[in-house]
Amino acid sequence: MVRRTLTALLALVLLLGLAACGAANEAATTAADAGTTLKSDLQGLIDNQLAKIDTAADSGDFAAAKAEFEEVDETWERIEDGVKAASADAYENIETALEGLEDAVVRANAPDAATIKQAADGLRQQLAAFITTL
Repeated sequence: MVRRTLTALLALVLLLGLAACGAANEAATTAADAGTTLKSDLQGLIDNQLAKIDTAADSGDFAAAKAEFEEVDETWERIEDGVKAASADAYENIETALEGLEDAVVRANAPDAATIKQAADGLRQQLAAFITTL
């Protein structure tokens, strides 16, 4: 009877140990996936949305630049918590650059291409700097 109890207890301990190893691997994989997704989303802001703002500004289509800024802002709202968790300083720098772009595209009474592109470049630089830390 004692031998069966000890065998069952040992089997239970081994089973729990294996389960814990699986949970640790799953947590590590989830964290890595989150980092990859964040990096991908940030790179998408640079490669797609900010590039479209540049193109719209170059062509003088400030309505299109404003619409694209709204897309940037929506993407940022979705991912900003991940950035903030990774680096409070980078988060603040990106927020400041994003506000500068919003001023140039949305809040300006008479938007101009040079100011928009300069603000987009500022945001692009902050995003790129943060991406290198991931």
